[in-house]
Amino acid sequence: MTPPTDREEILARIAEVPHWHHAIPITPEITTPGVQHSAAMIETVQIPEDCTGMRVLDIGARDGLFSFEAERRGATEIVALDNVPPEKTGFAVAKELLGSKAEYVTDNVYNLSAERFGTFDLVFFFGVLYHLRHPLLGLDRIWDVCNDGALMYVETHMMDEGVVQWDGTFKKLDDYHPDLKDLPLVQFFPGTMLANDFTSKWGPSQVGLRGMLEAAGFDTTREWMVATRGGATTVARGQLDGGRAADGAAAWDLVANTIIKPTAYSPPVPEAPAVPAASPVVEAPPEAPVAPAALVAAAAVGKDKPKRFWQR
Repeated sequence: MTPPTDREEILARIAEVPHWHHAIPITPEITTPGVQHSAAMIETVQIPEDCTGMRVLDIGARDGLFSFEAERRGATEIVALDNVPPEKTGFAVAKELLGSKAEYVTDNVYNLSAERFGTFDLVFFFGVLYHLRHPLLGLDRIWDVCNDGALMYVETHMMDEGVVQWDGTFKKLDDYHPDLKDLPLVQFFPGTMLANDFTSKWGPSQVGLRGMLEAAGFDTTREWMVATRGGATTVARGQLDGGRAADGAAAWDLVANTIIKPTAYSPPVPEAPAVPAASPVVEAPPEAPVAPAALVAAAAVGKDKPKRFWQR
């Protein structure tokens, strides 16, 4: 379908959406009325200027700001994932007005798998982590669909300047002790503690977020923070440490540190390297008999025989 070009028609389509979260540029003169400072967000997170040829996953896509931005920068395929149906967001309208080919999938980050979704070169994970009851599981699922060396950008509530009080106000970690910002910390939000929102559950510190990303298989290359929000640019490693394997095993070998029986949560098992053919065994020739006189001489001076501790 050819996107409309008439100004009044474009404005009318935008007005059909009751709430816009993202301020998405539709034309040089028209932008959707989003509540987020989207242009500042794009500038802050610094996604790649050139996305040519990339396969992109936008988790928590909402109205699709970053999906459409990646497409504008050359991405060839975009999967926008959100558990809110598209008719409850502005995605469908923005896609129509932009003539986008991005695909919207209504599903959950916990359901990501390479078998269903394939793998990606670039992943956006903005404004979702702190809503997850199981944030490490979410990061694990993302790693499962990342190509080796894929870029993953994350943004979330941060507790360095946003330790939530029971009345909903914020304090800084420095208000408690200046050393706390150097520790990997995460705050849990029971009930509606954060922003009167029952879906908000966890807020890491910057060091805590870095540690979570590391544990899930992502190396942090850049970090940023603006007030109570922050994030990171990361690169997916091809190999994991043993923590996830042990945690997700139905049966675990404590001696060999290997999975005996996996679960659906277990990480993918890499192919075992080819075992080289065994070298033929060459038997050593029998030792020549030693003359009794030589044995006596060796024992007398300790030749080539270091003393044992009981001989000292």
